Amino acid sequence: MREPKKHTTEDDQMCMAAIATGNTRAFKAVMDAYMNDVFRYSYSLLGDAARAEDTAQETFTRLWTHGRSWSPKGRLKSWLLKIAHNLSIDEIRRNRGHVTIDDVGPVLVDGAASPRANLTRAESAAIVKKALFTLPERQRAALMLVHYNDRTNIEAAEIMDVSVDALESLLARGRRTLRGALAGERTNLLDE
Repeated sequence: MREPKKHTTEDDQMCMAAIATGNTRAFKAVMDAYMNDVFRYSYSLLGDAARAEDTAQETFTRLWTHGRSWSPKGRLKSWLLKIAHNLSIDEIRRNRGHVTIDDVGPVLVDGAASPRANLTRAESAAIVKKALFTLPERQRAALMLVHYNDRTNIEAAEIMDVSVDALESLLARGRRTLRGALAGERTNLLDE
């Protein structure tokens, strides 16, 4: 499977102008470019592939119906992640059930590494994911946006609709809580 072409800001602006006129090819181009990122972010918050898929689909439904409200001054990917963030948080609040590690499968697969390296990486990832899902949702969202979705603090704060100072506080508390949750796993993580 080939990786979708990376969209530039100009590509995003042209696509969004076309989507505003009902152009389905432009809509498909945006979906191809950003669906995986939206799904992975939703999955990182929800821990359930089916719910993350529903959230990603709803994100793109909203792109189609509310695309005219996108502002060219911001990044389209950030706007989509903000929609996915809000939908995921709403879903979490509706279904306050706890996620078990068995519900969380691998999000990223690296086919270039050896099977042993993949197993080791998967075991470490499972330990970290289990710890991540013990964090409060806002701390987990902040960490996922900044460290796993490569958003800047400013972009992450915008997506979460908080100030940059509040985001940095969430990051600091999240890192501290995560370190504490992983303290007992240090040997397992270092051995792997």
